[in-house]
Amino acid sequence: MNKRKTDDRRRPERVASRVREELAALMTRDLSDPRLNNVVIARVHATDDLSLVRVGVSALDDDDTQSRARTAVKVLASITSTLRTKLAPKLGMRRVPALEFRVANASDPDARIDSLLAEVSRELSTSAKRAGGGGSGDGQP
Repeated sequence: MNKRKTDDRRRPERVASRVREELAALMTRDLSDPRLNNVVIARVHATDDLSLVRVGVSALDDDDTQSRARTAVKVLASITSTLRTKLAPKLGMRRVPALEFRVANASDPDARIDSLLAEVSRELSTSAKRAGGGGSGDGQP
């Protein structure tokens, strides 16, 4: 019984992590809006009852990151129902949590690391597409 309570307390963390992975994948794969270019999911927090997931959005470094992040939040908020529909089969939950998008705190070190990793991932993805979509990335077929 004690193990069950521990699992219940960790479930919001697991759901938040899964939502983060899936939203990041959707943003890279399925969303072609140029206002979402160089925007990353910096933080995700699920409420204890799993009814709401707060998503912190951050723009990669340039001159106007806060403005770009605010624009991305508006875009994502406008397509929330579409995102929830696409998340539903991936999460395998009876009810997909509501999504609330916010601009992430720019001074957060985790957000900075995540944005750098996302930038590297996008560059690798772009170079793989240019190279024909295959290969190991080392120049060998």
